[in-house]
Amino acid sequence: MEKFEQLLAKMETAWNAGDYETWASVFAPDAEFVNIYGAHRTGRDHIRDSHKRIFGGIYKDSHNVFTLERVRSIAPKVTGLLVFSKLVHKTGGHDARMVMIVDETSGAPLITWFHNCLVAEPRPR
Repeated sequence: MEKFEQLLAKMETAWNAGDYETWASVFAPDAEFVNIYGAHRTGRDHIRDSHKRIFGGIYKDSHNVFTLERVRSIAPKVTGLLVFSKLVHKTGGHDARMVMIVDETSGAPLITWFHNCLVAEPRPR
C-alpha cells in the first residue's frame, strides 16, 4: 500500500508543480488514458504533451490532492487503484475519481490504464 501512496504523492507533487515530465513518467510507454471528458488516448508521449498544454492553460497554478480509496490485486504484480481527486484551479475546481491499473511486472510500478471521471451530484429522475 505504501508504494501506491508514494506513486500518488509523486503524481500530486508533479501536478501541483506543473511538471508534465514527472507526471508522465509514472505511466507505461503504451498506457491507455481516458481523461475527465471521456477522450481516450494511448501513450506516455500523448500524456506528457497533453499535460504540458493543460499545465500551461486552464490548470496553470492549480492544486490537486489525491486520496487512495481502494487497492485491489488483479494478478501477481498487477493492481487496481481507486483514487479520489480534489482539484482547485483558476476557474473553480472539481472532484473526480480515477481508476488506475498499475503494473509492476517489469520492476517499478507504472500505470498502464487510467480512467478519470468527474464526481457529480446525482440528478433526480
